[in-house]
Amino acid sequence: GQATIRDVLLFPQMRTLPSAPNPRLAEMRAMAWYFEAIPDPRRESSITHPLPAILTMMVFAALEVDSNLRSICEWGRRQAPSMVRDLGFTNSKTPSLVALRNVVRRLDGGEFSEAATQARLNAGVSDDIAEAFYKVARLINRESYQVEQKG
Repeated sequence: GQATIRDVLLFPQMRTLPSAPNPRLAEMRAMAWYFEAIPDPRRESSITHPLPAILTMMVFAALEVDSNLRSICEWGRRQAPSMVRDLGFTNSKTPSLVALRNVVRRLDGGEFSEAATQARLNAGVSDDIAEAFYKVARLINRESYQVEQKG
């Protein structure tokens, strides 16, 4: 469990924190709240990872890596368990490439863009996050377009 102040005073080895809190946690939670409005295209029985967590991961990955599914998946897999939790995942792993592709190809890019716009306007997310929204929106639209062309 969590260490109390008393524990830290009595046990000096507990004085060092394992990791600093995520400075962008508030932005992550705000985005996830807006992403809740996006309908999940998956069957409820097949959901392993919450859609808001997947979308939040995609946005934060787009800050650091190329905006393609492989790079985003690899970014997610490199994150520490605390970051995975901060992103909103309920288990210790982020989605595989196949799982990520299956979700993204079913998403409505317009619904993502609307939720991202609302988050940007109402939650005060930073400019770099706003740019990452656009990168992810383009990726979602590109992936869903490829499915339409095949179908």
